[in-house]
Amino acid sequence: EETAKAVGMLERMKVVFHTGRALGKELDIEKLEREWDALLLATGGGPALHLGIPGEDLPGVFQGLDLLRQVREGRNPKIGRSVLVIGGGNTAVDAALTCLKLGAGEVSLVCLEEKDKMPAFPAEVQEALEEGVRIQDCWGPRCITQNGNGDLTVDLSWCLSVFDERGRFCPALEDTCSHSPSAETIIIAIGQKSEW
Repeated sequence: EETAKAVGMLERMKVVFHTGRALGKELDIEKLEREWDALLLATGGGPALHLGIPGEDLPGVFQGLDLLRQVREGRNPKIGRSVLVIGGGNTAVDAALTCLKLGAGEVSLVCLEEKDKMPAFPAEVQEALEEGVRIQDCWGPRCITQNGNGDLTVDLSWCLSVFDERGRFCPALEDTCSHSPSAETIIIAIGQKSEW
């Protein structure tokens, strides 16, 4: 509904939409560059980023966007009573709130950043806190394991810094794991990569 409103507003502003044409097939970039003064490629975020840690392919580990897509399509996944979301952006917060709506009794969100520096919109973070999401900030995951009762455990290390001296995303974690929360379900929502 929100998308339809936005499209309608743009159409009233004389934006013309041409759908059903693929770049590189029906549309050629060089031809478009010759015909228009400017060309903006907004192809979306691409596939989800992976943590690159052991255990992220275990049953009960979901990607945030996959979970949200399933819920939107009416295919609610079984998430159990407890959920741990890894990530600090809007997708992570949306996934945490969605899990509460799906019936999880305990939802925690683990992120590298300090709470007030999370990339998610502050209003979304505040809503999550008000709804009962527990935010465990300044932690980075090392590995995911399945414990004896079938729950998943994430070994976490304290995050010393999120960015390097040049301001590039380059998390530095303590060498030791000093926090190991468990949950029935783990959701990874750490962003997307461009797929040209």
